[in-house]
Amino acid sequence: QTSACLLTVVAPRDDFGHERIVVGRHFSTMFNACIDTDPGCVWPGKRQDLSNGWRIIVMFGLLGLVLSLIISFIQPLRYSSTARLLILQNIGTSVDAYTASRSEERIAENLSTIVFTSTFFDQVMNAGFAIDEQSFPVEASKRRRVWQGTVSATVSRGSGLLTISAYHQDIRQAEQIVRAVAVVLTDRVGE
Repeated sequence: QTSACLLTVVAPRDDFGHERIVVGRHFSTMFNACIDTDPGCVWPGKRQDLSNGWRIIVMFGLLGLVLSLIISFIQPLRYSSTARLLILQNIGTSVDAYTASRSEERIAENLSTIVFTSTFFDQVMNAGFAIDEQSFPVEASKRRRVWQGTVSATVSRGSGLLTISAYHQDIRQAEQIVRAVAVVLTDRVGE
């Protein structure tokens, strides 16, 4: 009973033995119409499935919101202190500006990876700042993990700026850590 331009799909029989036939023009509108041997053809349960579907989505959304709020309140508050370092390289006038900028950016990237090493951590602790070493574990692998959570280093693309941030529960400790990192990077960069 359908024209050649319509797509016809025969679905399995429902609980009453009625055959469900779906007719539509495209795959995206395949469920547009329902033809049944029974004149009162409706899709039992389809409207109910859609109304229950939004409730499930809202429920999972609220569950995610509640979990994220619980996690954020359980974690201790940490202060941050930030220092920005401009990386400059004395290369003279023989190199064009683009090459010099890329070279400075590369140096900043290298410095940002050095910040997380154990050797750099030891240099920061021995830099003469009032940093509480008790907040870092004795075991080297755990100390590196805590150090990576305490300090972050990012490079601003195209500018050669290295941004160092330190996070700690005590605001003075965060400030001391970021100052020590900046001093070690500026004083011992040649090593």
